[in-house]
Amino acid sequence: MKILVVDDVPDNVELVSQTLEDYDYDLISAENGHDAIERTVSDLPDLILLDVMMPDMDGYEVCEVLGKKEETKDIPVIMLTAKTQAEDLEKGFYVGAHDYIKKPFEEIELIARVRSALKLKKSRDELKKRNNDLLLMTQQLKASNDLLFNEIEERKILEQELRVKNEYSDSLTRDSPVAILSIDLNENIVTANTSSKKLIGLGEDELIGKPISKILGSQIEISAVDDLNLEITKKSGTKIPVNVSTAVLREMGKEKGLIVTLKDISSLKGLIITPVEEEEEIKEELKFFLEKGQCYILDSDDYAKGFDIFIDYVKHKKQGLCISRQSPPKIRSKFNLEKTPIIWLTKAETQKERCVSPEDLTKLDSTIKNFVKEADDGIVLLEGLEYLSIHNSFNSVIKFMNSLTDAMALASSRLLVLVDSKAFEDKDFHILKKDFEFVKFMPDMG
Repeated sequence: MKILVVDDVPDNVELVSQTLEDYDYDLISAENGHDAIERTVSDLPDLILLDVMMPDMDGYEVCEVLGKKEETKDIPVIMLTAKTQAEDLEKGFYVGAHDYIKKPFEEIELIARVRSALKLKKSRDELKKRNNDLLLMTQQLKASNDLLFNEIEERKILEQELRVKNEYSDSLTRDSPVAILSIDLNENIVTANTSSKKLIGLGEDELIGKPISKILGSQIEISAVDDLNLEITKKSGTKIPVNVSTAVLREMGKEKGLIVTLKDISSLKGLIITPVEEEEEIKEELKFFLEKGQCYILDSDDYAKGFDIFIDYVKHKKQGLCISRQSPPKIRSKFNLEKTPIIWLTKAETQKERCVSPEDLTKLDSTIKNFVKEADDGIVLLEGLEYLSIHNSFNSVIKFMNSLTDAMALASSRLLVLVDSKAFEDKDFHILKKDFEFVKFMPDMG
């Protein structure tokens, strides 16, 4: 995949190139806006990483020019910018930017967003090609039907060919890894492939004939749409963010309905966790005080005390999120938790529990930030830092923890990390604890 890096500062181009050099991308560069347009038209990259602040022609102007050119309008653009005010971001998306990354960027964020943009472009290219193939097939079939009017034998042959092609087309849609639905002009679902049923968590009888608005949570116009981000609720009650694209179905020149594709983007944006309070309430005062906006480390090989603090908070009507290596059913049973959300750090795949792989720090980071953004006076318990360090480089874990401390400083919640320092080298643990407060127990807590 080819990536064009645009920045008037050579050191910035070099930094981005070094960050991506291990991922087998073909990297090219441009030093100003005019050069970027010329390189894009001549090289047709798969993705553009575009600096906003450049002399003569800034990133907004470049993005707007590329969006008006037929050959470049579908190339995704990620803006690299230190300008993150709402009006700046709105302007970037208005001129056609796909995404933005704040300068100075985090390596894990740049790689994740580049991967996501390239995957999305690949999927859109494949869908576009498939739609073109289907359109060409339809045109060929129409021409054949005109000839069949006078030639009965030829009609039988061509009808057989038509059946074979339709079966092939249906199998492509049915077995596609992309979730695909089709709807009629009344916005009722006509077909749903296997991937769409798995994504939404509903059977065919629960989908066919039902309004698609019940799935998407909003009505959808009969028109082609790219990159519409919505949040859907699965049958299990889990909410996931999806990217929606549509293509108009036509028959004999008349609109017949829509093809709707859904892409789960929760791996990038994290799980959507709704903060809730426990039913059970403890009347006595809190046994321990953790200040809002602070991140705490409890250094011990026995995590029971850390869970005692967490349980004390959630049973004082504080909205909690538990992230643990232990299985959720075990935690719920042991501490009598009915509503508090629990994230299982595991590589296992299960639809019964909300899970995050230890290798996916980006998803875990976004999940925690999604929670504290909505929580009021909440608490997040993170148990399993040693497990994360096994599956990720130490530098990645440090960046993940630094990202959380920055987020917590602006939140009305607190973070409690349970860790056994003996699992780390002394120098590594010294770096790890730098931005954290240590939990010190009062005498009555042991």
